[in-house]
Amino acid sequence: MEKSAALDVLSVQNRADFIGPLFFGSSGNQTGQISFWNSASYLATVFQAGNTTAAMTYTFPTAGPAGNNYLLGSSTAGVMSWINAPGTYAPIGSSYVVIGADATLTAERVLTAGTAISVVDGGANSTVTINNIGVTSNIAGTAISVSGATGAVTINNTGVTSAVGTSNQVNVSGATGAVTFSTPQNIHTAATPTFASETLTATSNQLILGTTRTVTITAPTPATSSRTHTIPDIGGNGTFPFLEAANIFTVTQAISAASAGTSLSLQITNSDNSNAASNASLALATGGASAGDALITFNSASTWAMGCDNSNSDNFAINVGSSLVTSPSIGIAQSSGAVSIKGTTTNDSASTGYVGEYVESNVTSATSFPSTGVIGDGTSVSLTAGDWDIMANMVATANGATVTNVQIGISTHSGNDATGLVVPTSDIYLPLPTATSNTSGNIPIFRVSINATTTYYLKVYAEYSVATPKYQVNMIARRRR
Repeated sequence: MEKSAALDVLSVQNRADFIGPLFFGSSGNQTGQISFWNSASYLATVFQAGNTTAAMTYTFPTAGPAGNNYLLGSSTAGVMSWINAPGTYAPIGSSYVVIGADATLTAERVLTAGTAISVVDGGANSTVTINNIGVTSNIAGTAISVSGATGAVTINNTGVTSAVGTSNQVNVSGATGAVTFSTPQNIHTAATPTFASETLTATSNQLILGTTRTVTITAPTPATSSRTHTIPDIGGNGTFPFLEAANIFTVTQAISAASAGTSLSLQITNSDNSNAASNASLALATGGASAGDALITFNSASTWAMGCDNSNSDNFAINVGSSLVTSPSIGIAQSSGAVSIKGTTTNDSASTGYVGEYVESNVTSATSFPSTGVIGDGTSVSLTAGDWDIMANMVATANGATVTNVQIGISTHSGNDATGLVVPTSDIYLPLPTATSNTSGNIPIFRVSINATTTYYLKVYAEYSVATPKYQVNMIARRRR
């Protein structure tokens, strides 16, 4: 290696190793060059720097090219890589149809499958196949013929070739060509066709009248066999009454039939009970207060009437007969609401469950008290549900005993049990009997209101010594309601 001072040239004949940057040229005005001499002549291959506006650094690839005809190319950052030689690629800016977009091309078009079309890419160095996956053949349908499956296809009508009408149903103007169909009469929405009779087979909503606001008439399916309902001739024009409307009848209406084993009834039902005003009522009224009574009569072996007695201060009355009387069996005063009930006129008793029902139990023979200080049952009565007044009476005898306390009571608990005994309502003290004097006492009225059959006991109690005193008791109950 030698350096020519005159020419400022560094010459390497064989091999030289350099560590660190190696600069050629002058930083001022001389362009640096590298010359490679060939071995056959004094001819050289020269690399020299261009006149750049900034420093440029080029980095060589880290491996050799993948094959022949590769050149060194550089990115804008000066990173060099191997690329195919010019002439092996088509021009980047030309228009191409491609399978997928390529970032290096600037004017390509991507081939995309449309409706009923598929595009199959066979891969590099292969083919792209376009297939029809929609209509691939034509098949004749009912009353249609097809002359070919693909290509030019002719479709012919092999079904209806002429039209014939039906008497009284459809009229036809001609068999072929321009054919007009018509009905014997108009049936459009504004028409008024006439039919001798009509059968509607729907199980509900058989007849709908009107358009925007309609009225639907429904005949429910009979439970067993078909029915015939006849509209009677009333001798003039009339109006149908409806269950959901307030109907006014100007003539007497009667429900009358011979119906063995079944009941005829007039029923008024309000199926709603969510409101205090949801009533079911039967209203009877007269034209005024001067005469005529609003009443209902009941006819069987005898006739009963009840209603508002217009001739007796509008008092409510229930009595035997087809009209109201001034001394009814039951009367309720209109002014005060006081109830007058006509009592029995013979020596009978009220039936079980009726007001005035009487229940009694007596112990008439002298019976020993339980042990001193022990509560016992003198007698009892069983009462069914209702409102009752109970009375208890006792006669006590010393029977040689020294008695210091005597009590009677009324309770639903039997045996030596003081539950429910309250002085002075259901438990009272009696005067003490002596050797020369018996004593008596009672609970005049003790009201009980029960919703099931209940037994009430007359309780007896005494405190004594020397001997055992005796008692006689009577227990009475009267139904008030």
